[in-house]
Amino acid sequence: DVNLNNSSKNINNEGTIQRKEYHDDNEPTPGESLVILPDEEIHIQEKARLDFGKRIAQLLGLKHLTIKVASSIPPSAISNNAFKNSYLYNNDEDVLYVHNSRLLSSGDFGAVIIHALSHIKVNPKNMSDDSDPLFLSEFYKNLKILSQDLYKKSTITINNPNNNPNASMTNVLDMTSPKNDKSQRFAFTNISRMPKRSISTQPTLIESPQGGESIESPSGIESKYNDDYFSDDNLTERLKLYAKKGNIPLDYIDRYTNETSNKNK
Repeated sequence: DVNLNNSSKNINNEGTIQRKEYHDDNEPTPGESLVILPDEEIHIQEKARLDFGKRIAQLLGLKHLTIKVASSIPPSAISNNAFKNSYLYNNDEDVLYVHNSRLLSSGDFGAVIIHALSHIKVNPKNMSDDSDPLFLSEFYKNLKILSQDLYKKSTITINNPNNNPNASMTNVLDMTSPKNDKSQRFAFTNISRMPKRSISTQPTLIESPQGGESIESPSGIESKYNDDYFSDDNLTERLKLYAKKGNIPLDYIDRYTNETSNKNK
């Protein structure tokens, strides 16, 4: 016997089969109106995922599409759309608003973006009906395009892990969520690939060139510094140098520096 209550199909009084609509379990609650989240309130990790979404849009041919983050999206009038509360598309302005709760997970965000972009490409004026064959065809085609692109990137990483221009983006997407541990926002997943260095435990006297106090360095390597060596400006410059060597986008360092500067005020 088939339990019609738990089945994906119901039979009405006329004997016609009606399909139930699927809605994602993590759908956010609709708000009263559209509330756009200011750029300065978007965390650096969420910003990286947003940039990833923009890159997917360009990859699928939607080069003029703008993607923005919203903390509230009003109730949707579309039907049979699994993520209808997760995004809102303005066809007149060619802007896609994505709920900020979807930026907490790269997997959730990727699924929502592919879903929304597929509907936009099929019928931007009406994003209803996930069972539409045209939508399904576009959705699976876009999944193939994304899979091919990710495979190419993974091949580059395997063949030459030290010269991967997209490694920093992958690391940022895989970082620990800011909701769980803010102290690990720069804890990249490929840290195990870093070369090991032997460090001497013998202290070395470091002389100040401006007559300041000398300190002992455990590295065994002589280095010199002046009084402003540890100033905010100098630290920022060194962070940018480290970012350049580690293929980390400079805008992330600028964002981190601004956040730190604001906290110190």
